[in-house]
Amino acid sequence: MTVKFLSIKVLALALMTFGCTKTSKKTAKFETPAFSKEINLEGTPIGPKNAFMRTRKAILINNFIIVLDTKSTPYSISIVDLHNDNTMYHIAHNGQGPSEFISAWDIRPDVIQKNSFWTLDATSQSYSKYVLDSIFAGNLKPCKRIKARNPMLRMDDFVVTDKHIICNGPISCAQLAFLSLDNGLLIRESERIPIEVKYEKKVSNEILALAYVSRMGIKPDLSRIAIGTSMGDYLSIYDSSGVRLKTIRTPERLEPIFEVSSNGHWGYTDESRYGYLDLACSDRYIYAQYGGKTHDGDIKYTSKYINVYTWDGEPVVRLVLDRYVLGICVDEERNSLYALEIFANQPIIKYTLPNLLKL
Repeated sequence: MTVKFLSIKVLALALMTFGCTKTSKKTAKFETPAFSKEINLEGTPIGPKNAFMRTRKAILINNFIIVLDTKSTPYSISIVDLHNDNTMYHIAHNGQGPSEFISAWDIRPDVIQKNSFWTLDATSQSYSKYVLDSIFAGNLKPCKRIKARNPMLRMDDFVVTDKHIICNGPISCAQLAFLSLDNGLLIRESERIPIEVKYEKKVSNEILALAYVSRMGIKPDLSRIAIGTSMGDYLSIYDSSGVRLKTIRTPERLEPIFEVSSNGHWGYTDESRYGYLDLACSDRYIYAQYGGKTHDGDIKYTSKYINVYTWDGEPVVRLVLDRYVLGICVDEERNSLYALEIFANQPIIKYTLPNLLKL
Protein backbone atom coordinates (compact mmCIF):
# COMPACT_ATOMS: atom_id res chain seq x y z
CA MET A 1 0.00 0.00 0.00
CA THR A 2 2.61 2.52 1.03
CA VAL A 3 4.77 1.79 -1.98
CA LYS A 4 1.84 2.50 -4.23
CA PHE A 5 1.08 5.76 -2.46
CA LEU A 6 4.67 6.89 -2.60
CA SER A 7 4.83 6.29 -6.33
CA ILE A 8 1.48 8.03 -6.76
CA LYS A 9 2.76 10.99 -4.82
CA VAL A 10 5.68 11.35 -7.20
CA LEU A 11 3.24 11.10 -10.08
CA ALA A 12 1.08 13.79 -8.55
CA LEU A 13 4.02 16.19 -8.34
CA ALA A 14 4.88 15.50 -11.94
CA LEU A 15 1.31 16.17 -13.00
CA MET A 16 1.30 19.48 -11.18
CA THR A 17 4.34 20.45 -13.20
CA PHE A 18 2.38 19.79 -16.39
CA GLY A 19 -0.50 21.96 -15.19
CA CYS A 20 -3.30 19.78 -13.87
CA THR A 21 -6.89 20.63 -13.07
CA LYS A 22 -8.00 19.82 -9.53
CA THR A 23 -11.39 18.19 -9.20
CA SER A 24 -14.07 19.84 -7.08
CA LYS A 25 -16.99 18.51 -5.10
CA LYS A 26 -20.53 19.24 -3.94
CA THR A 27 -23.07 18.02 -1.37
CA ALA A 28 -23.28 14.84 0.75
CA LYS A 29 -25.98 12.28 1.65
CA PHE A 30 -24.72 9.41 3.83
CA GLU A 31 -25.13 9.09 7.59
CA THR A 32 -22.48 10.52 9.91
CA PRO A 33 -22.80 8.79 13.30
CA ALA A 34 -20.69 10.17 16.13
CA PHE A 35 -18.93 8.26 18.91
CA SER A 36 -20.16 9.07 22.41
CA LYS A 37 -17.41 6.98 24.03
CA GLU A 38 -13.64 7.14 23.61
CA ILE A 39 -11.32 4.80 25.51
CA ASN A 40 -7.52 4.96 25.73
CA LEU A 41 -5.60 1.67 25.58
CA GLU A 42 -2.02 0.90 26.59
CA GLY A 43 -0.23 -1.88 24.75
CA THR A 44 2.53 -4.34 25.55
CA PRO A 45 5.14 -5.37 22.96
CA ILE A 46 5.28 -9.14 22.48
CA GLY A 47 6.98 -11.52 20.10
CA PRO A 48 10.50 -11.60 18.69
CA LYS A 49 12.81 -8.61 18.51
CA ASN A 50 14.85 -7.52 15.48
CA ALA A 51 12.92 -9.93 13.25
CA PHE A 52 10.95 -7.50 11.06
CA MET A 53 11.64 -4.52 8.82
CA ARG A 54 8.36 -3.01 7.64
CA THR A 55 5.28 -4.82 8.98
CA ARG A 56 2.00 -4.24 7.17
CA LYS A 57 -0.65 -6.83 8.09
CA ALA A 58 -1.38 -9.39 10.83
CA ILE A 59 -3.98 -12.12 11.19
CA LEU A 60 -4.73 -14.61 13.97
CA ILE A 61 -5.12 -18.35 13.51
CA ASN A 62 -5.55 -20.40 16.67
CA ASN A 63 -2.55 -19.58 18.87
CA PHE A 64 -0.48 -18.07 16.10
CA ILE A 65 -0.17 -14.55 14.73
CA ILE A 66 0.87 -14.36 11.09
CA VAL A 67 2.71 -11.20 10.10
CA LEU A 68 3.26 -9.79 6.62
CA ASP A 69 6.44 -7.77 6.20
CA THR A 70 6.73 -6.01 2.83
CA LYS A 71 10.44 -5.19 3.24
CA SER A 72 11.80 -8.37 4.76
CA THR A 73 14.32 -10.35 2.70
CA PRO A 74 14.30 -13.17 1.87
CA TYR A 75 11.08 -14.01 3.74
CA SER A 76 8.00 -11.81 3.84
CA ILE A 77 5.54 -13.89 5.92
CA SER A 78 6.34 -14.99 9.46
CA ILE A 79 4.32 -17.11 11.87
CA VAL A 80 4.78 -16.39 15.59
CA ASP A 81 3.62 -18.74 18.35
CA LEU A 82 1.75 -16.59 20.89
CA HIS A 83 2.58 -19.15 23.60
CA ASN A 84 6.30 -18.94 22.83
CA ASP A 85 7.48 -15.57 21.56
CA ASN A 86 10.75 -16.96 20.25
CA THR A 87 9.19 -19.64 18.03
CA MET A 88 8.91 -18.47 14.43
CA TYR A 89 8.26 -20.03 11.05
CA HIS A 90 8.87 -18.32 7.72
CA ILE A 91 7.45 -18.68 4.22
CA ALA A 92 7.21 -16.71 0.99
CA HIS A 93 10.83 -16.49 -0.07
CA ASN A 94 10.93 -13.69 -2.64
CA GLY A 95 11.09 -15.19 -6.13
CA GLN A 96 9.04 -16.89 -8.83
CA GLY A 97 9.26 -20.54 -7.83
CA PRO A 98 6.30 -22.74 -6.81
CA SER A 99 6.62 -21.77 -3.14
CA GLU A 100 7.72 -18.16 -3.68
CA PHE A 101 6.27 -14.69 -4.27
CA ILE A 102 7.26 -11.77 -6.38
CA SER A 103 5.65 -9.46 -3.85
CA ALA A 104 3.43 -10.69 -1.00
CA TRP A 105 0.94 -7.88 -0.45
CA ASP A 106 -1.88 -9.09 1.79
CA ILE A 107 -2.89 -12.09 3.93
CA ARG A 108 -6.30 -13.41 5.02
CA PRO A 109 -7.46 -16.39 7.10
CA ASP A 110 -9.41 -19.17 5.42
CA VAL A 111 -12.79 -19.05 7.15
CA ILE A 112 -13.67 -22.66 6.26
CA GLN A 113 -10.41 -24.52 6.93
CA LYS A 114 -9.52 -22.85 10.22
CA ASN A 115 -5.82 -23.75 10.26
CA SER A 116 -5.02 -22.20 6.88
CA PHE A 117 -4.64 -18.78 5.29
CA TRP A 118 -4.37 -17.06 1.92
CA THR A 119 -1.91 -14.52 0.62
CA LEU A 120 -2.03 -12.15 -2.34
CA ASP A 121 0.86 -11.66 -4.72
CA ALA A 122 -0.25 -8.42 -6.36
CA THR A 123 2.47 -8.44 -9.00
CA SER A 124 1.48 -11.81 -10.45
CA GLN A 125 -2.21 -11.32 -9.55
CA SER A 126 -2.33 -14.65 -7.76
CA TYR A 127 -3.76 -15.96 -4.49
CA SER A 128 -2.10 -18.83 -2.60
CA LYS A 129 -3.44 -20.96 0.23
CA TYR A 130 -1.20 -22.35 2.97
CA VAL A 131 -1.97 -24.87 5.71
CA LEU A 132 -0.23 -24.35 9.06
CA ASP A 133 0.30 -28.05 9.75
CA SER A 134 2.09 -28.43 6.41
CA ILE A 135 4.33 -25.45 7.15
CA PHE A 136 5.21 -26.84 10.58
CA ALA A 137 6.10 -30.14 8.88
CA GLY A 138 8.54 -28.33 6.58
CA ASN A 139 6.37 -28.12 3.43
CA LEU A 140 6.47 -24.45 2.40
CA LYS A 141 4.56 -24.87 -0.85
CA PRO A 142 0.98 -23.59 -1.07
CA CYS A 143 -1.71 -26.27 -1.28
CA LYS A 144 -3.58 -24.14 -3.81
CA ARG A 145 -2.75 -21.22 -6.07
CA ILE A 146 -5.29 -19.24 -8.10
CA LYS A 147 -4.46 -16.61 -10.67
CA ALA A 148 -7.00 -13.84 -11.22
CA ARG A 149 -8.22 -13.92 -14.82
CA ASN A 150 -9.07 -10.23 -15.11
CA PRO A 151 -6.15 -7.81 -15.66
CA MET A 152 -8.39 -4.83 -14.86
CA LEU A 153 -8.84 -5.74 -11.18
CA ARG A 154 -7.46 -3.49 -8.45
CA MET A 155 -5.14 -5.88 -6.62
CA ASP A 156 -5.01 -4.49 -3.10
CA ASP A 157 -7.17 -6.20 -0.47
CA PHE A 158 -9.38 -9.28 -0.41
CA VAL A 159 -11.44 -11.70 1.68
CA VAL A 160 -12.24 -15.37 1.09
CA THR A 161 -15.53 -17.26 1.45
CA ASP A 162 -16.44 -20.90 0.79
CA LYS A 163 -16.95 -20.16 -2.93
CA HIS A 164 -15.31 -16.86 -3.78
CA ILE A 165 -12.35 -14.59 -3.48
CA ILE A 166 -13.83 -11.12 -3.02
CA CYS A 167 -11.58 -8.18 -3.90
CA ASN A 168 -11.76 -4.53 -4.85
CA GLY A 169 -13.80 -4.26 -8.03
CA PRO A 170 -12.32 -3.68 -11.47
CA ILE A 171 -11.68 -0.26 -12.95
CA SER A 172 -15.30 -0.21 -14.14
CA CYS A 173 -15.75 1.38 -10.66
CA ALA A 174 -17.66 -1.52 -9.09
CA GLN A 175 -17.04 -1.67 -5.34
CA LEU A 176 -16.53 -5.46 -5.17
CA ALA A 177 -15.52 -8.25 -7.53
CA PHE A 178 -16.38 -11.91 -6.89
CA LEU A 179 -13.81 -14.36 -8.29
CA SER A 180 -14.28 -18.10 -8.57
CA LEU A 181 -12.38 -20.04 -5.92
CA ASP A 182 -11.89 -22.76 -8.53
CA ASN A 183 -10.30 -20.88 -11.43
CA GLY A 184 -10.06 -17.16 -10.62
CA LEU A 185 -12.62 -16.10 -13.23
CA LEU A 186 -14.70 -12.99 -12.53
CA ILE A 187 -18.20 -14.21 -11.66
CA ARG A 188 -19.96 -10.96 -10.85
CA GLU A 189 -19.52 -7.39 -9.65
CA SER A 190 -21.35 -5.35 -7.04
CA GLU A 191 -22.82 -1.90 -7.62
CA ARG A 192 -20.57 1.10 -8.18
CA ILE A 193 -18.48 2.60 -5.40
CA PRO A 194 -20.73 4.91 -3.36
CA ILE A 195 -19.35 8.40 -3.88
CA GLU A 196 -21.09 11.51 -2.56
CA VAL A 197 -19.13 14.12 -4.44
CA LYS A 198 -20.04 15.52 -7.83
CA TYR A 199 -17.00 16.34 -9.92
CA GLU A 200 -17.40 19.41 -12.08
CA LYS A 201 -15.13 17.96 -14.72
CA LYS A 202 -15.56 14.43 -16.02
CA VAL A 203 -13.41 11.87 -14.21
CA SER A 204 -13.03 8.42 -15.76
CA ASN A 205 -14.22 5.27 -14.01
CA GLU A 206 -10.63 4.03 -13.98
CA ILE A 207 -9.38 7.04 -12.01
CA LEU A 208 -12.29 6.92 -9.56
CA ALA A 209 -11.78 3.18 -8.99
CA LEU A 210 -8.10 3.71 -8.16
CA ALA A 211 -8.68 6.85 -6.06
CA TYR A 212 -11.30 5.09 -3.91
CA VAL A 213 -9.40 1.82 -3.39
CA SER A 214 -10.46 0.20 -0.12
CA ARG A 215 -9.63 -2.10 2.78
CA MET A 216 -11.90 -5.06 3.49
CA GLY A 217 -13.14 -7.38 6.22
CA ILE A 218 -15.73 -10.14 6.50
CA LYS A 219 -17.98 -11.37 9.28
CA PRO A 220 -16.91 -14.86 10.43
CA ASP A 221 -20.28 -16.37 9.43
CA LEU A 222 -19.74 -14.90 5.91
CA SER A 223 -23.05 -13.01 5.95
CA ARG A 224 -21.63 -9.48 5.81
CA ILE A 225 -18.68 -7.70 4.18
CA ALA A 226 -17.21 -4.41 5.39
CA ILE A 227 -15.21 -2.16 3.10
CA GLY A 228 -13.61 1.19 3.93
CA THR A 229 -11.86 3.58 1.56
CA SER A 230 -8.14 4.03 2.16
CA MET A 231 -8.33 7.69 1.17
CA GLY A 232 -11.50 9.36 2.40
CA ASP A 233 -13.87 8.00 5.05
CA TYR A 234 -16.52 5.85 3.38
CA LEU A 235 -17.33 2.67 5.34
CA SER A 236 -19.86 0.44 3.59
CA ILE A 237 -21.54 -2.78 4.69
CA TYR A 238 -22.61 -5.36 2.08
CA ASP A 239 -24.44 -8.65 2.29
CA SER A 240 -22.76 -11.82 1.05
CA SER A 241 -24.12 -11.41 -2.48
CA GLY A 242 -22.65 -7.92 -2.87
CA VAL A 243 -25.75 -5.82 -2.16
CA ARG A 244 -24.85 -2.65 -0.26
CA LEU A 245 -26.83 -2.33 2.96
CA LYS A 246 -25.41 0.86 4.41
CA THR A 247 -22.68 3.48 4.02
CA ILE A 248 -21.53 5.64 6.92
CA ARG A 249 -18.97 8.41 7.21
CA THR A 250 -17.06 10.28 9.90
CA PRO A 251 -17.81 13.90 10.87
CA GLU A 252 -14.65 14.88 8.95
CA ARG A 253 -16.24 13.75 5.66
CA LEU A 254 -12.93 13.14 3.94
CA GLU A 255 -12.59 12.63 0.19
CA PRO A 256 -9.49 11.59 -1.76
CA ILE A 257 -8.08 14.77 -3.26
CA PHE A 258 -6.39 14.23 -6.58
CA GLU A 259 -5.45 16.05 -9.73
CA VAL A 260 -6.00 15.01 -13.31
CA SER A 261 -3.82 16.21 -16.17
CA SER A 262 -5.01 17.04 -19.66
CA ASN A 263 -3.75 13.66 -20.93
CA GLY A 264 -5.76 11.70 -18.34
CA HIS A 265 -3.01 10.88 -15.83
CA TRP A 266 -3.75 11.44 -12.17
CA GLY A 267 -2.25 11.50 -8.67
CA TYR A 268 -3.18 12.19 -5.04
CA THR A 269 -2.17 15.58 -3.73
CA ASP A 270 -0.52 16.08 -0.34
CA GLU A 271 -3.83 17.49 0.91
CA SER A 272 -5.41 14.03 0.76
CA ARG A 273 -5.97 12.41 4.15
CA TYR A 274 -5.91 8.71 4.91
CA GLY A 275 -9.16 7.02 5.84
CA TYR A 276 -9.40 3.34 6.75
CA LEU A 277 -6.01 1.64 6.98
CA ASP A 278 -7.22 -1.82 8.02
CA LEU A 279 -10.37 -3.67 9.10
CA ALA A 280 -10.73 -6.54 11.57
CA CYS A 281 -14.11 -8.18 12.00
CA SER A 282 -15.80 -10.31 14.65
CA ASP A 283 -19.31 -11.73 14.88
CA ARG A 284 -20.38 -8.61 16.76
CA TYR A 285 -18.25 -5.73 15.55
CA ILE A 286 -16.28 -4.07 12.79
CA TYR A 287 -12.92 -2.78 14.10
CA ALA A 288 -11.91 -0.09 11.62
CA GLN A 289 -8.43 1.41 11.92
CA TYR A 290 -8.87 5.05 10.94
CA GLY A 291 -6.15 7.53 9.97
CA GLY A 292 -7.23 11.08 9.20
CA LYS A 293 -3.67 12.26 8.59
CA THR A 294 -2.39 13.85 5.42
CA HIS A 295 -0.87 11.84 2.58
CA ASP A 296 2.88 11.94 3.14
CA GLY A 297 4.58 8.56 2.97
CA ASP A 298 5.32 5.77 5.44
CA ILE A 299 5.10 7.59 8.77
CA LYS A 300 1.77 9.23 7.96
CA TYR A 301 0.31 5.91 6.87
CA THR A 302 -0.32 4.86 10.47
CA SER A 303 -2.85 5.77 13.14
CA LYS A 304 -3.82 5.46 16.79
CA TYR A 305 -7.56 5.19 16.24
CA ILE A 306 -9.82 2.14 16.04
CA ASN A 307 -13.46 2.98 15.28
CA VAL A 308 -15.72 0.16 16.44
CA TYR A 309 -19.12 -0.28 14.79
CA THR A 310 -21.89 -2.87 14.95
CA TRP A 311 -22.78 -4.72 11.74
CA ASP A 312 -25.74 -2.37 11.48
CA GLY A 313 -23.31 0.53 11.20
CA GLU A 314 -23.96 1.91 14.68
CA PRO A 315 -20.98 3.45 16.51
CA VAL A 316 -19.93 1.62 19.69
CA VAL A 317 -16.65 3.18 20.83
CA ARG A 318 -13.49 4.79 19.51
CA LEU A 319 -10.33 3.16 20.84
CA VAL A 320 -7.26 5.38 21.12
CA LEU A 321 -4.00 3.44 21.16
CA ASP A 322 -0.81 4.58 22.85
CA ARG A 323 1.27 4.46 19.65
CA TYR A 324 0.94 4.70 15.88
CA VAL A 325 0.30 1.35 14.23
CA LEU A 326 -0.58 -0.19 10.89
CA GLY A 327 -2.48 -3.47 10.75
CA ILE A 328 -4.83 -4.87 13.42
CA CYS A 329 -6.44 -8.19 14.35
CA VAL A 330 -8.84 -9.06 17.15
CA ASP A 331 -9.43 -12.07 19.40
CA GLU A 332 -12.60 -11.34 21.36
CA GLU A 333 -12.54 -14.75 23.05
CA ARG A 334 -9.26 -13.78 24.72
CA ASN A 335 -10.26 -10.09 25.03
CA SER A 336 -7.25 -9.08 22.95
CA LEU A 337 -6.45 -6.72 20.12
CA TYR A 338 -3.12 -6.98 18.30
CA ALA A 339 -1.53 -4.20 16.26
CA LEU A 340 1.75 -3.68 14.40
CA GLU A 341 3.95 -0.71 15.31
CA ILE A 342 5.68 0.18 12.08
CA PHE A 343 9.52 0.13 12.11
CA ALA A 344 9.60 -0.86 15.80
CA ASN A 345 12.24 -3.21 17.19
CA GLN A 346 9.44 -5.37 18.62
CA PRO A 347 6.45 -4.46 16.43
CA ILE A 348 3.71 -6.83 17.65
CA ILE A 349 1.70 -4.94 20.27
CA LYS A 350 -0.97 -6.59 22.42
CA TYR A 351 -3.89 -4.64 23.90
CA THR A 352 -6.62 -5.76 26.30
CA LEU A 353 -10.09 -4.94 25.06
CA PRO A 354 -12.12 -2.68 27.36
CA ASN A 355 -15.01 -4.16 29.36
CA LEU A 356 -17.46 -2.59 26.92
CA LEU A 357 -16.27 -4.96 24.16
CA LYS A 358 -15.69 -8.12 26.18
CA LEU A 359 -17.83 -11.19 25.53
